[in-house]
Amino acid sequence: MADSGYELIAALRLKGMGTRLGLTVLAAVTATLLHPSWIPTYWLLTYFAAQFVDQALFRIRQKTPERMPEWCLLTCIVINVLIFSSLSLYNWWLGGSEGRIFAAVSICCSLISIIVTMYPKKRYLFAALIPHGLYLLSLPLSSLITGTASTSGGSAMPMAIVTVSIVAYLIYLLVAVKKLNATMIAFQQASNEAQTAREAA
Repeated sequence: MADSGYELIAALRLKGMGTRLGLTVLAAVTATLLHPSWIPTYWLLTYFAAQFVDQALFRIRQKTPERMPEWCLLTCIVINVLIFSSLSLYNWWLGGSEGRIFAAVSICCSLISIIVTMYPKKRYLFAALIPHGLYLLSLPLSSLITGTASTSGGSAMPMAIVTVSIVAYLIYLLVAVKKLNATMIAFQQASNEAQTAREAA
């Protein structure tokens, strides 16, 4: 019997492909406007290819779960996340102040989307959350390490504050995941009890 959690994730990923591709086109256009080059176009084509592989694997999982081992799906999720968030490095380093804002916001939005769509299975959830979180944390840290975080006055304090804020945000996300999981468990238990009561009536 197929696991309903896996089935739900597979259905959400298949249904949400159009939205993901549309957002990546917008991200590529924005990155090109921030710093014109062919790199965003190459990134977009690479992500499109990865998404079609993702869709093929999850479609197999949805139709014949026994034919698709879980490690293949987890690997595919990690690769897609790594590709998607790699554009944030381009925006952060080459897009100026606007690029840094866009890089951080795009990853934060992705993290929230992942919590909503991947919560039924923790392995899938953290396979997507961890790479995104590492990318987000690496942005200000890389500026601090390379010495490019200093303002015109020579202070690196603003970037240090950004780093601490990102750490706090990631901790908050983990707390939100825990609360969401507890809520879904309580909801499922209540649903099962209601079903049992109806059958006993």
